[in-house]
Amino acid sequence: MITLAIIIAASLATLIVVSYIYWFIRLRFHARNIPNCFLIHEVLDNPGLLSAGTISKRMFKTFLDEAVTCGYRFVTPEEFLRDPKPDSLLLTFDDGLENLYRNVLPVLVEKSIPALVFIPTSCIGREVVWDYRRNNRRHLSSEQIGEMVNTGLILIGSHSSTHPDLTKVTKARLTEETGRGSGNFNNYFSYPFGRYDLSVISAIRDAGFAAAFGTANGNPAMWREAYAIPRIPLNRFDNRFSLRIKLRRGRLFWIEIIKARIIGMFAPLTYDWLGRP
Repeated sequence: MITLAIIIAASLATLIVVSYIYWFIRLRFHARNIPNCFLIHEVLDNPGLLSAGTISKRMFKTFLDEAVTCGYRFVTPEEFLRDPKPDSLLLTFDDGLENLYRNVLPVLVEKSIPALVFIPTSCIGREVVWDYRRNNRRHLSSEQIGEMVNTGLILIGSHSSTHPDLTKVTKARLTEETGRGSGNFNNYFSYPFGRYDLSVISAIRDAGFAAAFGTANGNPAMWREAYAIPRIPLNRFDNRFSLRIKLRRGRLFWIEIIKARIIGMFAPLTYDWLGRP
């Protein structure tokens, strides 16, 4: 038992050292290019233990309060991209799930906070079929999207058509997946699973999008580009302490970026590659 404990402790120590070396060599220089742009997938009353991309309603409200305490202003995508300032913060949501209408919109309206919501363009009002964790989840309906847009606070962007890993599809399908959509969609795109490469970026440019958002994953050398904007994700494992680290960029910020990249590595595993009906 003692030997096993020593092995586990040594393994954890090695992991921390290796992670820090990776941060120092690969990410530390580029971390200054991570803007004050945050990503949320789902906001639920009681997130499941394995729902890494989900945060609770309580933690969501805590994040908003902490951001204000830290001196941030919530801004629109236009202001954020046109003239980003140190105190500007852009709030974004991926997947466009129905719980955003129930659990997020009332809070944003109450606090007059603008946000950018990305949704797969062919999934509006439909059950989530691209994720193996079905759970009867649904995407926002056209009516809900219209109501959100009519608040004057919410902009809708594209999250591809059917939410595949765009780096794994054919050129023909890539063109289909990066179509502009119709209706309330604006000039912004979010990469499913945060994954992109040069061919995907080229397709986004050709489709006429003004900017595209990824995550803390991807090639750090590209984080300065308008078509590879990194975002800091909020996740199931966040607490008030980790939220403050993400907002204040303290000495432990590197741990949060490493953690986000590890979670992001496993994100594509949620895709239903079997294509079940």
